[in-house]
Amino acid sequence: MTASIGRNDPCPCGSGKKYKHCCMRKAVDRRVVRHPARQGKRRRQADDLQPITQMIEEIAAYEAMGEEIDAAVATLEHHRPAFEALLEDSQALMERTHRLFADARFKPFHCTADEVQQAFEEVGYPGDFALDADREAEKMVAAILHVAAHREDQLSVARKLMMMLPEYVAEQRYMDAWLILYSVYLMTEAPDQSNPFLFEMFGYGNEALAKQLLAQHTALLQHLGLDEEAIDAMSFDEAEALAQAQTADPATNAALGAYFAAHPEFHAYVESEIVDMERQSLLLLDREDAERLCLDPEEVMPYMATLMERLHPLEAQAREAMEKGESPRQETLEAMSQTLMDVARAMVPEIFTAERLARLKADLKTYQHALSQAGDNRAAALAHSAGMLLQREEPPADNPLLITICFVSLREMLIAMSKKEGQQDGATEEEQAL
Repeated sequence: MTASIGRNDPCPCGSGKKYKHCCMRKAVDRRVVRHPARQGKRRRQADDLQPITQMIEEIAAYEAMGEEIDAAVATLEHHRPAFEALLEDSQALMERTHRLFADARFKPFHCTADEVQQAFEEVGYPGDFALDADREAEKMVAAILHVAAHREDQLSVARKLMMMLPEYVAEQRYMDAWLILYSVYLMTEAPDQSNPFLFEMFGYGNEALAKQLLAQHTALLQHLGLDEEAIDAMSFDEAEALAQAQTADPATNAALGAYFAAHPEFHAYVESEIVDMERQSLLLLDREDAERLCLDPEEVMPYMATLMERLHPLEAQAREAMEKGESPRQETLEAMSQTLMDVARAMVPEIFTAERLARLKADLKTYQHALSQAGDNRAAALAHSAGMLLQREEPPADNPLLITICFVSLREMLIAMSKKEGQQDGATEEEQAL
């Protein structure tokens, strides 16, 4: 389906039928014709003609079922309203998708732990301490598409799935057949998007990888002579004290290095977790209880005049749009946010002297301890990661934590001033964007 033809539009072939009802299979046919020659050239260079033979046989089988597939698609069209209703019920859709693709016939399509790990190494592992759910979801979709792009030709998968349709329709499993057809549609017409089939196939590899990483984590603790159950029962402060004692022991450090050398994939995962936690730690500043980490009002106020001057033309654009009953343009909101970021960067070297940095480190340690005492080990771990950011050997002006502290402090001061001036209603969208 092309961008200019809607799924329910009349087919451009002039049949009078809907596009998907009429030419979806033909669209798959047209795409597969070009692929055997291109893939065959590469494989002949490797003196391996077997995949070409298999593909030719597969295409022949697909063509032989053409009338059956067309008839199945035609039958499914009568059940389109029910499927569209299913698409609106995300919970029911997810449950049905999981049940369908758990069938043994889909096992050959399952992703492996190695495939998923390679994808995460390319796009980044999802964080165990994630605070930014949207970013983590984007990362997962990127990993799914990475696997799809590096395994079996998706057009070949689409053909195999389409050949299953007649059986499901004959069994009157219309919603299951629609899920297969919908996945094929997305697979062939929107290859840069995930789809129910790919999501489920990826899930098996992801689950296998999670078990593998957990087993390696357990093996590492045993290698170091540590009690996993005792560690799990610790507060974060207690776990941190244990970790510091372990890293101070040369023998333990040598054992740790030896384990990582023997398991480079696990080492890469651990390293990615450290980096991700440092990035996630910046989001702690959006928590109400993290106010102690922000700048004092008297530290922020000297920079407000510069900020307001630079924001003035952008604010005028936003208000003009709102007076017309429109939302401010995205470019305007992004420019306002960037202005805050620029002013924040300029503040950092002037505010964070050695004395002020020492105070921040102490505040972070106090905050971490309070979170640990409250049983919030997840947030306490992120506070610890924020503290590690302050240990970097880099100019303060380049430190992401210090920049974020100034940014958030400016933003909160701006919001407070707007409220005080009675402009809360007019500034709501701007504040959310900042």
